[in-house]
Amino acid sequence: MTSTGKGTEQTIDDLRAENLHLRETLDGILGKERSTISGLTPTPTRIVRALQKARGRDVSIEALCDALYWDKQDVTGGPGAIHAHVCYIRKRRPDISQRLQPVRGFGYRLKQELVLRD
Repeated sequence: MTSTGKGTEQTIDDLRAENLHLRETLDGILGKERSTISGLTPTPTRIVRALQKARGRDVSIEALCDALYWDKQDVTGGPGAIHAHVCYIRKRRPDISQRLQPVRGFGYRLKQELVLRD
């Protein structure tokens, strides 16, 4: 498919609009919340919300990566990024840190259901 510069720009704009629409649709279906937890940036917020949804069950690093990068095509993070974000969560929110448990060789869990106060 060959197109001129203007046609290409219109196609890219159409794709961006469609991508935005799909993200909003996925947000609604998956229950992704765009609001952040007080004291945390969006990325650590996604990790905490994924752990909350597990309701005390163990959550693998892989599942946390999926929760963190579900809307990104090119992922440069991985397990190291998850651990770094957990460290950030522990520093910024001691109330969460008290309930956040590492599961050796697997991932993390929240000991009790966490009620956040924003």
